[in-house]
Amino acid sequence: MTTNPFEYDAAPNLPPERLVEWYIEDDNYARFMKAHRNVVINGERGSGKSMTLIYHSMSYDTVKERSGAAAADQTRQTLGIYVPCNTPLNSKDEHLLLDEIAQRRISEADLTLMILANLAREFEASNIQFDAEDLTFLREEFEITLDCDPFPDDVGPFVHLRREVRRKLKLNQQQMLDSTWNPSASADTFSIMVIPVLEAIAATKSLSGVHFSLLIDDAQNLNSHQRKLLNSWLGYRDNSLFSFKIAIAGVRGYDFATSSGGIILDGHDYTTVDLQRPIQNKDSEFGRFARNVVEKRLRNAGISLSPDEFFPVDPSTVKRLEQARRVTENNAIERGLERGSKAFNDYVYKHRRAVYFRSRTGKANKPIYSGFNTMAHLSTGVIRNLLEPCYVMFERQASSLKGKTPANIKPDVQDTVIKELSDRRWDMMSGSLHRILPNCSAEDGQAIHNLFTRVAEYFRRRLLEHASEPRVVTFIISERGHPAFKELKRLLDLSERAQLLYVRAGTSKKGGGREDYYVPNRMLWPRYGLDAHGQHGRASLRAEDLLAAAQKDIAIPFPSGENDPEPSENQGTLFDGER
Repeated sequence: MTTNPFEYDAAPNLPPERLVEWYIEDDNYARFMKAHRNVVINGERGSGKSMTLIYHSMSYDTVKERSGAAAADQTRQTLGIYVPCNTPLNSKDEHLLLDEIAQRRISEADLTLMILANLAREFEASNIQFDAEDLTFLREEFEITLDCDPFPDDVGPFVHLRREVRRKLKLNQQQMLDSTWNPSASADTFSIMVIPVLEAIAATKSLSGVHFSLLIDDAQNLNSHQRKLLNSWLGYRDNSLFSFKIAIAGVRGYDFATSSGGIILDGHDYTTVDLQRPIQNKDSEFGRFARNVVEKRLRNAGISLSPDEFFPVDPSTVKRLEQARRVTENNAIERGLERGSKAFNDYVYKHRRAVYFRSRTGKANKPIYSGFNTMAHLSTGVIRNLLEPCYVMFERQASSLKGKTPANIKPDVQDTVIKELSDRRWDMMSGSLHRILPNCSAEDGQAIHNLFTRVAEYFRRRLLEHASEPRVVTFIISERGHPAFKELKRLLDLSERAQLLYVRAGTSKKGGGREDYYVPNRMLWPRYGLDAHGQHGRASLRAEDLLAAAQKDIAIPFPSGENDPEPSENQGTLFDGER
């Protein structure tokens, strides 16, 4: 039975050797991870945040050395301490039973001890060796810091550190539940507990002068007090001993306020690395990243084909697109555009695929969705959205071959799987969204289904009729000051949490500055026969019209011809450079 190379489970669930095998270092901002500077990693679920942090943790340094993926680093200049925040401890809410001061104290104690527990785990899993003098020194330093009984000589200092931290966590929980916890007596703080432990390790002969990267994953899952504390620590100006690398699923909704009431600033207190990659062609950032990921998966599975060869385009589609190109070029020449000029190339880029879709008769079946480039566009710039159809296609093709490795994925299999996944998302909206998404009622689910249906119909009509920008499949919202926007935003936020919608920021045409633009998950489009490739530009839709579409299932007004506002050429965040 052949192994599916497109497994897409969450990074913490992958076997360490497989994560190391699949990781694409050049495309995951390794230089930022190794810098002695605070970094905030922004990205949707499935964009690679956890994999990036885990790969740079010290326990995985050992895995990389063992597997031959990296040479042993004898200098140990930077050690990554991976701290996941999506844990049972972070989902507990008993602290809300306490007064405000006690809530802050117990929140800091839990976060501090959680960091120490993971630090101990990382050192236990590493192959770093300390001599007897260093081990004695660490035991003594840890005893003083934790104010505990002497560590036994026959147990490593990091094993005992982990056990003592676990004891403190348990004691805090017990005392909090029986109302005997005394916040004024708690000294479990970052400055009193974590920093001295880091200083002690950096003072050993084996790790003299080492820098620590505290890799905080899913920081949005911390409680509000812990997020403010973490922000305060980010404002700590001395990064000689340690720095933070913090992964957040959606920086837009994250509050960067500190516990003292201030805020931390991008570029001043930290650097943002954005994994919400633009969706572009094979020469763009996401195009290269997606291609590298799939190439590596294929190569590791012993398949010596390129992504385009393994996921070929349907031949009839290639033929009809070529016919559409010739028609579009003739149209451009009739308009007086010189062949090879920028205006000529822009016209062909905007209209070639639209001509293909318009040439299909009203009774024709939906277009065939196939080819690696189409799948990359359908991912909406999230790598897990690319791996999911690849995984299902491989399973489907291998099953038909009784477990043998497929020579490639046939276009009809690609098309069937893509349309099934598209239908599944629509069915989820109409049937189960309210059951799987917190704070979403059945009425909200129906409103969201109505909204996306009407948006799809709007883009379908635009594809078939619009004169200048037919393939736009993203939108901005005008009249955001209208009373309708508040309720509309609530529905859009629910859609974003369900990953039916992605919200990006780009340059505004009017007056410069930045504005939010909305990118529906492109896996929705095959049900409506839309072009997943899209193009530069954003449709401008009114808040009032969008809310009416959601609540009353009313069609979104369609401006004819050139009346639809033209996007500026600088608004090509999604498709810069595509031809």
